[in-house]
Amino acid sequence: MKTLLQGVYELVYKPLQKYIDNKMNLLDISVSLRPYDIILSGYIADPLTLNEIHKFVTNIKDNRITRNPFWICDPVLGDHGTFYVSKELVEVYLEILHTVDILTPNQFEFIQLARKLKKNANILPYLKTNMGVTGEQKLSELNQLEIFNRETYENIYGGISLTQSIEYCKLLLETGLKNIIVTSLNLIDDFDHLFTLLATYNSNAIATCFPNVKLDLENCKVNVVTIRYKQIVHSKIFYGMGDLFAALFTSFLPEYDGDLCFPILKAIYITHYIIKYNINISREVTTESESSSVRPLYLSSKLLQKALLEINQMNGDTLLSLYDIKIHRIE
Repeated sequence: MKTLLQGVYELVYKPLQKYIDNKMNLLDISVSLRPYDIILSGYIADPLTLNEIHKFVTNIKDNRITRNPFWICDPVLGDHGTFYVSKELVEVYLEILHTVDILTPNQFEFIQLARKLKKNANILPYLKTNMGVTGEQKLSELNQLEIFNRETYENIYGGISLTQSIEYCKLLLETGLKNIIVTSLNLIDDFDHLFTLLATYNSNAIATCFPNVKLDLENCKVNVVTIRYKQIVHSKIFYGMGDLFAALFTSFLPEYDGDLCFPILKAIYITHYIIKYNINISREVTTESESSSVRPLYLSSKLLQKALLEINQMNGDTLLSLYDIKIHRIE
Protein backbone atom coordinates (compact mmCIF):
# COMPACT_ATOMS: atom_id res chain seq x y z
CA MET A 1 0.00 0.00 0.00
CA LYS A 2 1.43 3.34 -1.04
CA THR A 3 1.77 6.08 1.52
CA LEU A 4 0.70 9.63 0.68
CA LEU A 5 4.30 10.81 0.41
CA GLN A 6 5.24 7.92 -1.87
CA GLY A 7 2.33 8.83 -4.08
CA VAL A 8 3.32 12.48 -4.12
CA TYR A 9 6.88 11.52 -5.06
CA GLU A 10 5.87 9.15 -7.85
CA LEU A 11 3.09 11.26 -9.32
CA VAL A 12 4.37 14.78 -8.75
CA TYR A 13 8.12 14.94 -8.18
CA LYS A 14 9.14 12.49 -10.92
CA PRO A 15 6.83 14.02 -13.55
CA LEU A 16 7.97 17.53 -12.61
CA GLN A 17 11.58 16.43 -13.09
CA LYS A 18 10.62 15.44 -16.62
CA TYR A 19 8.74 18.70 -17.08
CA ILE A 20 11.76 20.74 -16.10
CA ASP A 21 14.10 18.67 -18.28
CA ASN A 22 11.87 17.89 -21.24
CA LYS A 23 9.13 20.58 -21.21
CA MET A 24 6.55 17.92 -20.43
CA ASN A 25 2.94 19.05 -20.63
CA LEU A 26 1.62 19.70 -17.12
CA LEU A 27 -1.77 18.38 -18.14
CA ASP A 28 -0.30 14.88 -17.92
CA ILE A 29 0.45 15.55 -14.26
CA SER A 30 -3.05 16.87 -13.62
CA VAL A 31 -4.52 13.58 -14.87
CA SER A 32 -2.30 11.67 -12.43
CA LEU A 33 -3.37 13.90 -9.54
CA ARG A 34 -7.13 13.54 -10.01
CA PRO A 35 -7.62 10.65 -7.54
CA TYR A 36 -5.80 12.43 -4.70
CA ASP A 37 -7.47 14.35 -1.87
CA ILE A 38 -4.44 16.55 -1.15
CA ILE A 39 -2.16 18.34 -3.60
CA LEU A 40 1.11 19.81 -2.33
CA SER A 41 3.09 22.27 -4.45
CA GLY A 42 6.50 23.65 -3.58
CA TYR A 43 9.41 25.17 -5.51
CA ILE A 44 8.23 26.64 -8.80
CA ALA A 45 10.83 28.53 -10.76
CA ASP A 46 8.85 30.81 -13.05
CA PRO A 47 5.45 32.56 -13.35
CA LEU A 48 4.30 30.60 -16.40
CA THR A 49 4.75 27.25 -14.65
CA LEU A 50 2.90 28.53 -11.57
CA ASN A 51 0.01 29.72 -13.74
CA GLU A 52 -0.16 26.31 -15.43
CA ILE A 53 -0.20 24.51 -12.09
CA HIS A 54 -2.95 26.84 -10.89
CA LYS A 55 -4.98 26.01 -14.01
CA PHE A 56 -4.81 22.27 -13.58
CA VAL A 57 -5.52 22.42 -9.83
CA THR A 58 -8.54 24.60 -10.60
CA ASN A 59 -9.60 22.12 -13.27
CA ILE A 60 -9.35 19.23 -10.83
CA LYS A 61 -11.44 21.11 -8.25
CA ASP A 62 -14.06 22.14 -10.82
CA ASN A 63 -14.50 18.60 -12.12
CA ARG A 64 -14.37 16.62 -8.88
CA ILE A 65 -17.81 15.14 -8.22
CA THR A 66 -17.11 14.28 -4.60
CA ARG A 67 -15.17 16.33 -2.06
CA ASN A 68 -12.72 18.85 -3.52
CA PRO A 69 -9.01 18.18 -3.07
CA PHE A 70 -7.02 20.34 -0.65
CA TRP A 71 -4.33 22.46 -2.27
CA ILE A 72 -1.43 23.07 0.11
CA CYS A 73 0.84 25.65 -1.48
CA ASP A 74 4.34 26.34 -0.20
CA PRO A 75 5.12 29.67 -1.93
CA VAL A 76 8.87 29.23 -2.28
CA LEU A 77 10.23 32.73 -2.92
CA GLY A 78 13.33 32.96 -0.75
CA ASP A 79 14.66 33.19 2.78
CA HIS A 80 17.11 35.14 4.93
CA GLY A 81 16.43 38.33 2.98
CA THR A 82 17.13 36.85 -0.47
CA PHE A 83 14.90 35.80 -3.34
CA TYR A 84 15.52 32.34 -4.84
CA VAL A 85 13.24 33.02 -7.78
CA SER A 86 11.95 35.86 -9.95
CA LYS A 87 10.12 38.59 -8.00
CA GLU A 88 7.36 38.33 -10.61
CA LEU A 89 6.18 35.23 -8.77
CA VAL A 90 4.98 37.41 -5.87
CA GLU A 91 2.24 38.91 -8.05
CA VAL A 92 1.27 35.55 -9.51
CA TYR A 93 0.92 33.99 -6.05
CA LEU A 94 -1.31 36.87 -4.99
CA GLU A 95 -3.54 36.31 -8.02
CA ILE A 96 -4.07 32.61 -7.29
CA LEU A 97 -4.46 32.69 -3.49
CA HIS A 98 -8.25 32.39 -3.73
CA THR A 99 -7.77 28.83 -5.03
CA VAL A 100 -5.33 27.81 -2.29
CA ASP A 101 -6.63 25.99 0.78
CA ILE A 102 -3.50 26.27 2.92
CA LEU A 103 -0.52 28.57 2.31
CA THR A 104 2.73 27.73 4.14
CA PRO A 105 5.19 30.64 3.76
CA ASN A 106 8.25 31.28 5.86
CA GLN A 107 8.73 34.73 7.40
CA PHE A 108 10.43 36.24 4.34
CA GLU A 109 7.74 34.96 1.97
CA PHE A 110 4.94 36.01 4.33
CA ILE A 111 6.27 39.57 4.53
CA GLN A 112 6.87 39.83 0.79
CA LEU A 113 3.35 38.70 -0.09
CA ALA A 114 1.59 40.78 2.57
CA ARG A 115 3.52 43.98 1.99
CA LYS A 116 3.07 43.72 -1.74
CA LEU A 117 -0.65 43.37 -1.21
CA LYS A 118 -0.75 46.23 1.29
CA LYS A 119 1.41 48.60 -0.75
CA ASN A 120 -0.54 48.13 -3.96
CA ALA A 121 -4.06 48.71 -2.71
CA ASN A 122 -5.51 48.29 -6.19
CA ILE A 123 -4.54 44.61 -6.29
CA LEU A 124 -7.04 43.50 -3.64
CA PRO A 125 -10.17 44.86 -5.39
CA TYR A 126 -8.91 43.26 -8.58
CA LEU A 127 -8.51 39.93 -6.82
CA LYS A 128 -11.99 40.14 -5.32
CA THR A 129 -13.76 41.00 -8.58
CA ASN A 130 -11.63 39.04 -11.07
CA MET A 131 -10.77 35.85 -9.22
CA GLY A 132 -9.21 33.38 -11.60
CA VAL A 133 -8.28 36.01 -14.20
CA THR A 134 -4.59 35.92 -14.99
CA GLY A 135 -2.49 36.75 -17.99
CA GLU A 136 0.52 38.57 -19.33
CA GLN A 137 -1.30 41.90 -19.54
CA LYS A 138 -2.30 41.93 -15.87
CA LEU A 139 1.14 40.64 -14.85
CA SER A 140 2.71 43.46 -16.82
CA GLU A 141 0.47 46.01 -15.08
CA LEU A 142 1.35 44.65 -11.65
CA ASN A 143 5.04 44.66 -12.47
CA GLN A 144 4.88 48.42 -12.88
CA LEU A 145 4.06 48.61 -9.17
CA GLU A 146 7.49 47.80 -7.79
CA ILE A 147 7.54 45.67 -4.59
CA PHE A 148 10.12 47.24 -2.30
CA ASN A 149 13.54 47.88 -3.72
CA ARG A 150 15.28 47.43 -0.40
CA GLU A 151 14.51 45.84 2.96
CA THR A 152 16.56 46.41 6.06
CA TYR A 153 17.78 43.57 8.23
CA GLU A 154 15.18 44.48 10.85
CA ASN A 155 12.33 44.34 8.35
CA ILE A 156 13.26 40.85 7.23
CA TYR A 157 14.39 39.16 10.44
CA GLY A 158 13.10 40.93 13.50
CA GLY A 159 11.11 43.97 12.50
CA ILE A 160 7.65 42.48 12.67
CA SER A 161 5.41 42.35 15.71
CA LEU A 162 2.62 39.94 16.53
CA THR A 163 0.10 42.72 15.89
CA GLN A 164 1.60 43.39 12.46
CA SER A 165 1.65 39.66 11.68
CA ILE A 166 -2.05 39.35 12.50
CA GLU A 167 -2.82 42.36 10.29
CA TYR A 168 -0.92 40.73 7.44
CA CYS A 169 -2.82 37.47 7.95
CA LYS A 170 -6.15 39.28 7.74
CA LEU A 171 -5.01 41.03 4.58
CA LEU A 172 -3.99 37.78 2.88
CA LEU A 173 -7.20 36.02 3.93
CA GLU A 174 -9.20 38.78 2.25
CA THR A 175 -7.95 37.52 -1.12
CA GLY A 176 -10.04 34.38 -0.67
CA LEU A 177 -7.21 32.31 0.81
CA LYS A 178 -8.69 29.73 3.19
CA ASN A 179 -5.89 29.22 5.73
CA ILE A 180 -2.35 30.45 6.25
CA ILE A 181 0.42 28.80 8.26
CA VAL A 182 3.53 30.92 8.73
CA THR A 183 6.07 28.21 9.45
CA SER A 184 8.43 30.31 11.58
CA LEU A 185 8.43 33.91 12.76
CA ASN A 186 11.02 35.96 14.65
CA LEU A 187 8.94 38.57 16.47
CA ILE A 188 10.19 41.75 18.08
CA ASP A 189 7.86 40.84 20.95
CA ASP A 190 10.05 37.89 21.93
CA PHE A 191 13.54 37.41 20.49
CA ASP A 192 14.24 34.25 22.50
CA HIS A 193 11.50 32.22 20.87
CA LEU A 194 10.19 31.29 17.46
CA PHE A 195 6.53 31.30 16.53
CA THR A 196 4.47 29.30 14.10
CA LEU A 197 1.27 31.08 13.23
CA LEU A 198 -2.03 29.72 11.92
CA ALA A 199 -4.74 32.08 10.67
CA THR A 200 -8.15 30.83 9.58
CA TYR A 201 -11.81 31.81 9.43
CA ASN A 202 -12.74 28.22 10.21
CA SER A 203 -13.00 27.41 13.90
CA ASN A 204 -13.28 23.71 13.05
CA ALA A 205 -9.64 23.84 11.97
CA ILE A 206 -8.59 24.43 15.57
CA ALA A 207 -11.30 22.45 17.35
CA THR A 208 -8.98 19.89 18.96
CA CYS A 209 -6.76 22.45 20.66
CA PHE A 210 -9.60 24.87 21.42
CA PRO A 211 -12.82 22.85 21.83
CA ASN A 212 -14.81 25.81 23.17
CA VAL A 213 -14.25 28.03 20.13
CA LYS A 214 -17.37 28.38 18.00
CA LEU A 215 -17.50 29.29 14.33
CA ASP A 216 -18.64 32.91 13.94
CA LEU A 217 -19.33 33.60 10.28
CA GLU A 218 -21.61 36.56 10.92
CA ASN A 219 -18.81 38.69 12.34
CA CYS A 220 -16.16 37.03 10.13
CA LYS A 221 -13.77 36.68 13.00
CA VAL A 222 -10.29 35.52 12.15
CA ASN A 223 -8.89 32.85 14.42
CA VAL A 224 -5.14 33.33 14.80
CA VAL A 225 -3.25 30.65 16.70
CA THR A 226 0.30 31.31 17.84
CA ILE A 227 2.56 28.38 18.71
CA ARG A 228 5.58 29.54 20.69
CA TYR A 229 8.71 27.48 21.30
CA LYS A 230 12.33 27.96 22.28
CA GLN A 231 14.58 28.98 19.44
CA ILE A 232 17.38 26.55 18.57
CA VAL A 233 20.54 28.65 18.66
CA HIS A 234 23.17 27.60 16.12
CA SER A 235 25.46 29.13 13.51
CA LYS A 236 24.36 27.02 10.54
CA ILE A 237 21.76 27.75 7.89
CA PHE A 238 20.12 24.54 6.69
CA TYR A 239 18.10 24.79 3.53
CA GLY A 240 15.21 22.44 2.93
CA MET A 241 13.45 22.97 6.27
CA GLY A 242 10.41 24.56 4.65
CA ASP A 243 10.08 21.65 2.22
CA LEU A 244 10.34 19.20 5.10
CA PHE A 245 7.73 21.03 7.19
CA ALA A 246 5.24 21.20 4.31
CA ALA A 247 5.68 17.51 3.47
CA LEU A 248 5.31 16.42 7.10
CA PHE A 249 2.27 18.62 7.67
CA THR A 250 0.66 17.22 4.52
CA SER A 251 1.33 13.63 5.55
CA PHE A 252 -0.28 14.14 8.99
CA LEU A 253 -3.33 16.07 7.76
CA PRO A 254 -5.54 13.09 6.77
CA GLU A 255 -5.34 11.69 10.31
CA TYR A 256 -7.15 14.67 11.82
CA ASP A 257 -10.16 15.25 9.56
CA GLY A 258 -9.71 18.97 8.95
CA ASP A 259 -8.07 19.87 12.25
CA LEU A 260 -4.87 21.78 11.51
CA CYS A 261 -3.28 22.21 14.94
CA PHE A 262 -1.99 18.71 15.57
CA PRO A 263 -0.53 18.25 12.07
CA ILE A 264 1.30 21.55 12.62
CA LEU A 265 2.60 20.50 16.05
CA LYS A 266 3.81 17.15 14.75
CA ALA A 267 5.52 18.81 11.78
CA ILE A 268 7.25 21.30 14.10
CA TYR A 269 8.41 18.55 16.45
CA ILE A 270 9.90 16.34 13.73
CA THR A 271 11.44 19.27 11.85
CA HIS A 272 13.22 20.32 15.05
CA TYR A 273 14.28 16.73 15.69
CA ILE A 274 15.91 16.67 12.25
CA ILE A 275 17.50 20.12 12.74
CA LYS A 276 19.05 19.10 16.07
CA TYR A 277 20.49 15.99 14.46
CA ASN A 278 21.96 18.11 11.65
CA ILE A 279 23.49 20.53 14.15
CA ASN A 280 25.17 17.65 15.95
CA ILE A 281 26.65 16.10 12.80
CA SER A 282 27.77 19.53 11.55
CA ARG A 283 30.06 19.75 14.61
CA GLU A 284 31.85 16.62 13.43
CA VAL A 285 32.84 17.88 9.95
CA THR A 286 36.42 17.46 8.86
CA THR A 287 36.73 19.42 5.60
CA GLU A 288 36.46 23.12 4.91
CA SER A 289 33.63 22.64 2.41
CA GLU A 290 31.63 20.63 4.92
CA SER A 291 32.04 23.33 7.55
CA SER A 292 30.18 25.92 5.46
CA SER A 293 27.57 27.89 7.38
CA VAL A 294 25.02 27.15 4.63
CA ARG A 295 24.34 23.49 3.99
CA PRO A 296 21.57 21.14 2.85
CA LEU A 297 19.42 19.44 5.46
CA TYR A 298 20.50 15.82 5.88
CA LEU A 299 17.52 13.48 5.94
CA SER A 300 17.31 9.69 5.70
CA SER A 301 14.39 7.29 6.00
CA LYS A 302 15.98 5.80 9.13
CA LEU A 303 16.27 9.21 10.79
CA LEU A 304 12.70 10.06 9.88
CA GLN A 305 11.46 6.74 11.24
CA LYS A 306 13.20 7.42 14.57
CA ALA A 307 11.52 10.82 14.80
CA LEU A 308 8.13 9.34 13.93
CA LEU A 309 8.55 6.59 16.52
CA GLU A 310 9.33 9.16 19.20
CA ILE A 311 6.34 11.36 18.44
CA ASN A 312 3.96 8.40 18.06
CA GLN A 313 4.73 7.42 21.65
CA MET A 314 3.28 10.74 22.87
CA ASN A 315 -0.38 11.34 23.52
CA GLY A 316 -2.08 14.57 22.49
CA ASP A 317 -1.79 16.24 25.88
CA THR A 318 1.94 15.57 26.05
CA LEU A 319 2.49 17.11 22.63
CA LEU A 320 0.39 20.16 23.53
CA SER A 321 2.38 20.66 26.73
CA LEU A 322 5.61 21.17 24.77
CA TYR A 323 4.41 24.43 23.27
CA ASP A 324 2.88 27.69 24.42
CA ILE A 325 -0.29 27.85 22.32
CA LYS A 326 -2.65 30.83 22.31
CA ILE A 327 -5.63 31.89 20.25
CA HIS A 328 -6.33 35.46 19.17
CA ARG A 329 -9.85 36.09 17.86
CA ILE A 330 -9.81 39.13 15.61
CA GLU A 331 -12.76 41.07 14.18
